[in-house]
Amino acid sequence: MWTVGVFNLGFYAFGVPLLVLYMLFKRRHRLQDVDMLAKFGFLTMGYEPQYWFYEIVVMARKISVLAVVAFLGRVRALL
Repeated sequence: MWTVGVFNLGFYAFGVPLLVLYMLFKRRHRLQDVDMLAKFGFLTMGYEPQYWFYEIVVMARKISVLAVVAFLGRVRALL
């Protein structure tokens, strides 16, 4: 069971934010275009154009907190 949990944590904690970062980085100069706003606006609309990447920071922070809480809860149950 640990194997599945560690794989999923790695995928969601690192894979998804890195994939989103790659997609945004590739299109960073066109993020204000209408077609890009339709695709990625939900990730970038709350931030200034020069901070297009900040949603990934927020996403990683949320997943990190959840991972710490989940694993600490598991460790405390074993103690």
